[in-house]
Order: sequence, then C-alpha cells, then structure tokens
Amino acid sequence: MPRARFGLSLCLALSSGVLTVALARAEPASRGDREAAGSNANIVLVGAAARDSELQALLGELLARRGVHASISKQDGFGREQLLHAEERSGVVLVFVVPGLDGYVGLYFRAPDGQRFLLRNVLLRGGFDDVGRELVGQVVETAVASLQHAGDGLTREQAQLALAKEAPATAPANPAEIASTVRVPARAPAKVAQPRSPQHARANALEGWLALRYGAVAFGARLGIAHGPGLELGLGLKRNYLLRGRMTFERDFPQSLGTSLVAAELSRTRWRLAADAGLPLTSRHFLLVSLGVGQDRLHVVPSTPAGSDVAPARDFLDQAPVALAELRYEAAFGPFRVAAVLGADFSLVETHYDVAHATERESVVKPWLVRPSAGVALAFCPRLATF
Repeated sequence: MPRARFGLSLCLALSSGVLTVALARAEPASRGDREAAGSNANIVLVGAAARDSELQALLGELLARRGVHASISKQDGFGREQLLHAEERSGVVLVFVVPGLDGYVGLYFRAPDGQRFLLRNVLLRGGFDDVGRELVGQVVETAVASLQHAGDGLTREQAQLALAKEAPATAPANPAEIASTVRVPARAPAKVAQPRSPQHARANALEGWLALRYGAVAFGARLGIAHGPGLELGLGLKRNYLLRGRMTFERDFPQSLGTSLVAAELSRTRWRLAADAGLPLTSRHFLLVSLGVGQDRLHVVPSTPAGSDVAPARDFLDQAPVALAELRYEAAFGPFRVAAVLGADFSLVETHYDVAHATERESVVKPWLVRPSAGVALAFCPRLATF
C-alpha cells in the first residue's frame, strides 16, 4: 500500500507540472495573437476624403511606420450606427474620416474589441492641402496606436453622447443622411441643403516656384565642366498631378582655355524655358519630366600663350540655341521643396573655335553637341490660389 500511494502521488505531481508548462507556453502565444490582431486597421474614407489619393498614401505610410497594416475603403456617406454597431471582437481598429461643414473633418475610431471608441473633430483651414493631410494623418496614427492598448477610449454610452453633441459641427458627407443623423437649426436650411466640401472647393492649387539652384554642364574633353549658381521662377498647377512652367537663369564661373596655339577666357550665361509634368510618388515626393529650349551666351576673350606667333582675335559674343530634357526628383517640406536634376542639353548648332592660317583654318576646340547636365535647387512654393 505505501508503494501504491507513492506511485499515485508521483503521477499527480508530474501531471501538474506538465499542465503548468503547457499553460505558461499557451499564455504568451495567445497574447502574441492579440497583439498581431491589433496591428490591422480598416480606414473608411467618406465623400471628399475618398477622392484624395495623396491622403490615402499618407495614411498608409504613417501607419506602416507603427507596424500597422491599413486597408482603405471608400463610401459616399456616414451614419453613427456604422461606428456604434455592436459586434464581437474583430481584432481590427475601425477608422472613419468624414468631411463635414465649415472645413471640419470628423475622425471616428472603434477599438479591436468593439467596445471602446475615440472621437476627434479637426478644423482644416486649407482643406486637404499638405498641412491638412499631415494633421489628419497624425491624429489617425496616434489614435490607432492608443486603441491597441486595453483601457483607452470612450465607452459606447460616452461615444453616443459625444456624437449627439458634435453632430451640428460635423455633418455627414452624404446630403441624403443629414435629415436622419443631424438636428439642423431652422435658421440655416440653405447651409445644410448645400454642404460645402473642403476638398471639392480646393480641388486645384495654383503654386508659385522661386528657387536658388546650382547647375553644371559638361561641354567636352578640352572645355571640361562649366558650373555656377542660378535662379528659377515658375508657376504650377497641382492636383493628383503636377504641371509647371519654369524659367531658369544660370551664370557659370569663368573658364580658361589653353592650347599651344591659342588661349581664351570664357564667361557663359544660360537661359532656359521648360515645362515640367509629373505625378506624386507619395504625399511629399514627386517625379517629373522636363522639356524645354534655351540659349547659351558665351563671351570669349582670346589671348596668345607664351611662344605662340598667332595673333589673337578681338573679343566676341557667341550665342547658340539649345534644347533640353531633364528628369527631376522633388521632395516637399511644407511650402519648401528640394529638387535634384539629371538631364542633357542638345546644341542646335555646331560650334567650334579655329585658328586661321594663310591658306586654311585649323579647328582647335569643338564642344559636344549633346552635353550631360545636373543640378540641385531649393525652392519656395507659395500657394497662390485654390479653385
């Protein structure tokens, strides 16, 4: 009998140990599953917000930094029941971006457990411009991260009360839902009947372009690379694309040219008129193609190197028409942009510098017809008008 009791006790002890280890291993796994489930967000863009591709790209980019995978959908209107609809734990943060009246945008969030909520009401004075998108993106990023932690947010009753109080400030984007979801003051029927959409009112933006630049052009083996500072002036139209007309002026640093027969000092200025066209890579990064025409004005001061019996010519001014093609990358930082440019200038005339002998002319310098170019620019881009 003692041996039987000892065996039974040993079995019970081993069983308890195995069960404890199994539970210990299962708990972190289930906690990891919860954390993984909280790393997803379903963003619903309503009305004017659904028509802004730059806003969609920005929200996905900001949430990706937090390790959150965002799926984005669109719809015309928004009703409170979509947010407050009772459902089981979904594991996904639900977000609604709802443009309303007078430049306000309602941001509504439901936690993965379906029981906690956050409500934000943001005023975008410039509509969904660069500043407005950044503001919406920061609020969405912060709120989604907050709702992944248990305890944060409003209860369902608190959310219902808050929605009832803010309804006049952020009306639904769909006019058909206004009567059922918002109590409208009798003195303002015209304003409610024709709600103003900030994005629709500011679908196009007219932007200026004032830039300091530094450029370089390779003219050939003997002439080398000419480079110097310059200035750009332009006017552009921005929506889901970017179109711009631009004028560029550059003045190169003087160059010295020398051979055994002749020497010269070259002073060059470059004028260009170009059209830029491109698409946004993200909300702050752009890729553009430029085509244009211009003129190189070269002031030449000939001289004679030591030991040469060639008589130098008088000073002269050489003017040559050119065409250009460029690939531009631009990064936006608020109203400022940084641009990097690679391209080529195509001379439309053949230029060469000669030494005249008694019976013939000897060509000593001949610039390339196709001349690689590069440049950088820092630009100020004020918004001049929206329409």
